[in-house]
Amino acid sequence: MAYLKELSNQRPHFLSQTHLLGRIKTANSFVNEPAVSKSHALIEWQKSHWTIRDISKNGTWINQKKINPNSAHALSEGDHILLPGESATEFRVESTAAPCNRLVPINNSKPYRQEILLEDYSLLPSAECPEVAVYFDPKRNGWRLTKFKAVEQIVSTDLEHNQIIKLANTQWQIKLIDHLEETLNFQPSSLTASDLSYRFDLSLDEETTKLQINFLGKRYCLKAFTHHYLLATLARYKARDARAGVNQAAQGWVDVDQLSKDLGINNIHLNIQIHRARKQFLNQLGQCLDTDYLIQREPGKIRFGGQVMQLFKGGMLECELNGERSSRFNILQT
Repeated sequence: MAYLKELSNQRPHFLSQTHLLGRIKTANSFVNEPAVSKSHALIEWQKSHWTIRDISKNGTWINQKKINPNSAHALSEGDHILLPGESATEFRVESTAAPCNRLVPINNSKPYRQEILLEDYSLLPSAECPEVAVYFDPKRNGWRLTKFKAVEQIVSTDLEHNQIIKLANTQWQIKLIDHLEETLNFQPSSLTASDLSYRFDLSLDEETTKLQINFLGKRYCLKAFTHHYLLATLARYKARDARAGVNQAAQGWVDVDQLSKDLGINNIHLNIQIHRARKQFLNQLGQCLDTDYLIQREPGKIRFGGQVMQLFKGGMLECELNGERSSRFNILQT
């Protein structure tokens, strides 16, 4: 993402879409210098590039040349921005990348701590030990926060620009870019997890689960993760119900406590695995897939959302779902 470096202390200043340099305490980059105006210079993202405008009394210099007041001046990497005063505050443009969604640490004893850049689906503070999931929900056209508690106590809330959240014993402020143009061009897809076909390959001891998916004519071999066994277990429940003649709408639902017991994990870890699975699918297939259908939920219950599936154990076909072509799925077992 785009940022300036303050040369006197090497401090990075990550740029917001509209970024104010000045002496007012609410400026994005506060400069404590009497010769600097409260609102001194404005840096803005202009669809494809960054510009700076001098809106001060005493002027702004780019590469030792004073720029015209109230006129947009394009910024390039390596440019030096000089503000007036005895301290002569100087910044160097280190990156002119497009703005992105991020979390900014506040009230932190480490003032130069790096910001967290948000992907469309982020497990934070790390994918290994997540406390929350922050993700873009295309159905709502907005950002959501899910705290990892027991599955039946899921806490999901909408996120807004400048909202403060607590993470890893630190307060963070969420900075969201303006998605207006993207929103106008966005066409919600009707594709769901039921439009995929799945192949699970389990080892004989069920210690390893490989997952292959076919989507829109392409085959994806996903990197192996423990949450693949969760998906395989849910697929088995659905296949069992289909063989028993359970109505399609009721197939595969299982109590979360029973699922946790079968997997040997607690409900919080189960919830983390669900979000890891959603993140992997989103990273692999993009926003065209509604990951809510990958693992479906009702109060206290959960099920596999797929409709076409084969599950092999030790190379032998154990069970199979043939999709929505009939009211009962065809199941093969060894």
